[in-house]
Amino acid sequence: MTRPLADVVRAARRGRRSDVKLLVDALDGGAFYLPVARAEPFAAHVLVNHAGRRFCPLFTSRLSLHDAAARAGWGAPEIMALDARAALELARALLGDDLRGVVIDPFDQHFLELDADELEALIARQPIPFERLLAGQPVPLDEPILVSQPPAPQPALESALNVLLAAHPRVVSWRLHQTFNPERERKPRLTIALRTADGRGDPALAERVLAAVDGLVPGERVQVIFDAELGA
Repeated sequence: MTRPLADVVRAARRGRRSDVKLLVDALDGGAFYLPVARAEPFAAHVLVNHAGRRFCPLFTSRLSLHDAAARAGWGAPEIMALDARAALELARALLGDDLRGVVIDPFDQHFLELDADELEALIARQPIPFERLLAGQPVPLDEPILVSQPPAPQPALESALNVLLAAHPRVVSWRLHQTFNPERERKPRLTIALRTADGRGDPALAERVLAAVDGLVPGERVQVIFDAELGA
């Protein structure tokens, strides 16, 4: 049974790859509604978020669109009903310097903002994690994280870590890994695993480590964890 599009939009707000996949899978059988501001030349109504970014709004129902029109002062706009994927493609064509993304059901609790990369991925049927929505969220212990050796030697990084951590007697060992959480990350990252004498983390030390290695591995994302299970 196909879930209502509003339900999978709500699920996609959680940001995990599996949640976004629910939205990707539902697009082929769903529809979005677009408020038309002008027919010739074509223009859609837009909304501005709290940060001043302008978005093209799409709606999962006519009722949601009518409610939004009343709140945004659009009057009684013409409504264009489109297959969901076609609506995303049209919204992509409207993006530019002034229009930065798409917002689905903007005045509902389940509203979902999409930046250009996220929009492109949905159109291409690629369920990517919405990492900005996941920032700061705790990772459940049962969520799998893939751990491997770094794909290439990192002599500059390792040298900087040896010098810095030699001055911190609380750190009894460290190791460098490549880690990947498919549910929450779009690509693997380098992870510096530190083991302290008392087994406790040290956020201030983590910040100093990241500052010391900044720029030493161009194009790579680096994180610091305090986790003996990764073999520090």
